[in-house]
Amino acid sequence: MRCLDYSQTISNHGQYESKWILGSAKTDLLWFYLPALLLVSIGISIKVGHWPLLSSYEFVVLILLDVGHTFSTNWRTYFRKEEFNRRKEIYMILPIVFFSAAAYIAISPNGVRNIANAMLIIVPFHGIQQSYGILKWYQRKNGVFRPWSDRFFHALHLMPFSYLIYVNPAWNQFAIKIPMLLAKDSVSTLIGTLNVFAIFAYLIYEIILWQTSREWNRILITLFSALLLNGAIVMPNPMEFTLAFKIFHAVAYFAIISASTKRIWPLLEKGNIFKAPSKFTLIFYCSIPAMLIYPIQKMNDSLWGPLAIGFLFGNFCLHVAYDSFLWKRTNPDAAIIYG
Repeated sequence: MRCLDYSQTISNHGQYESKWILGSAKTDLLWFYLPALLLVSIGISIKVGHWPLLSSYEFVVLILLDVGHTFSTNWRTYFRKEEFNRRKEIYMILPIVFFSAAAYIAISPNGVRNIANAMLIIVPFHGIQQSYGILKWYQRKNGVFRPWSDRFFHALHLMPFSYLIYVNPAWNQFAIKIPMLLAKDSVSTLIGTLNVFAIFAYLIYEIILWQTSREWNRILITLFSALLLNGAIVMPNPMEFTLAFKIFHAVAYFAIISASTKRIWPLLEKGNIFKAPSKFTLIFYCSIPAMLIYPIQKMNDSLWGPLAIGFLFGNFCLHVAYDSFLWKRTNPDAAIIYG
C-alpha cells in the first residue's frame, strides 16, 4: 500500500485528524519522550549508580508514576459502564483470583523476592508491548501498515531484552537465574552481534523508505523505545535506563488514557474526573492509592508489608490482563478511540 502523501488524514467525522496520538508533535514529544530523557539526564549527572537520591527516585518514579499508572486502567474499565457491562464476569472474578494468588505468593517463603523476579521480566515485556501498540497506532494514523517495520521493531527490542535477563550481571544479579545453555561469553557475543546487525538493517530500511515516505512518528517510537533498552546494556549500571523505560511507559500511559477517555465520552462529560479527566488530574488521583500503600510495603517485619506488595503485584497483573483486550480494534471503545 502506498503511503499517503499529505500530512493529515480525514477522520470518519470529516475533520482533519493529526498524525500524532495526542493531537500534535509537540504534545507527543512532551508526554511520550521528554520525561524519560530528563530522568536519564538527571540520573547520569548525579551518578545514579551510587544512588544518593534513591528515596526520591523511588518515590517519584516507582511509586507515583510506575505504580500509579496501573490504577488509571480503571477509567477504561470500572468507571466506564458500557465496558464493564460487556465483560462483567471478568471484571468481577479476575480481581478475586489475581489478588488472592498474589497475596498467597507474597506471604509464602521468599515470596517477595519471587514477585521481584517476576516483575523484572514482566515489566519490560509489558513496556515493549505498549511501545508496539503506539507504533501500530501511528501506522494507522499514517494510513499505511508496514510489516517490515513491525519485524524490525521486534528485533530491536528482543535482543536487548534477551541480554538483560540472560547476560547482564548488573541486572541478572536480581533476576531469575536462567540456566546457561551456552557459555555466558558466547551468549553475549551472539546477542550483541545480532543486535548490531538488526540496528544497521533497520537504518538501511528507513533510509530507503525515506526517499518516498517520511513517517517521523513511527520512526521515533521505534528508535526511542529501543534506545532505552539498549542503553541498559551499554551502561555500567543500567538502573538509570531501566527507570527511564518505566517512566516512559507510565507517563505515556497516563496521557493515552486521558486522551482516549475524552474520545469515548460525550462532550458534556469531558472534565468529569471519573469519566474523562485531564492528564494531571489522572496522575493526581492515581498517585493517592500508591502513596497510601507506599509506607505499608516498607513494613518488612510484619505481615502487612508482604501483603501490600502482593496487592501491588495483583493490581499490576490486572492492568496487564485488561490491556490485552482493551486496546484491540475489536473492542467497541477502541474503535472509537482509533477513529
